[in-house]
Amino acid sequence: MRKLKGVRRVAGTKGFPAPTATQWRDLVLYIARTQEMNNKDRLRVLSVIRSVRDYRSKDAEIQVEKLSAAGKKVIDDLLAELGFELDFSEPTRVTKPPKRGKPDLKLV
Repeated sequence: MRKLKGVRRVAGTKGFPAPTATQWRDLVLYIARTQEMNNKDRLRVLSVIRSVRDYRSKDAEIQVEKLSAAGKKVIDDLLAELGFELDFSEPTRVTKPPKRGKPDLKLV
């Protein structure tokens, strides 16, 4: 999988550097093109990722419900790549990996 500068976890740094909007879009579209997806599904993938990135969990939940199985796999793969986790059984919960020396951050 292609890695983008600013998205990789760098050893010795706290958390993830925030990817720019262009890096998010490029990474999402790259992953989306590797699947059998139509443009409407790709736009929904982008919408879910934006919602997750901005921690607007309710918006992410609404968008995830409209996604196909391929779209959900893309979202899951992308979030894993970026260090996030989205539980589709409870789509309102977005978790971020803990920073060094800090407890888990759970956003509901």
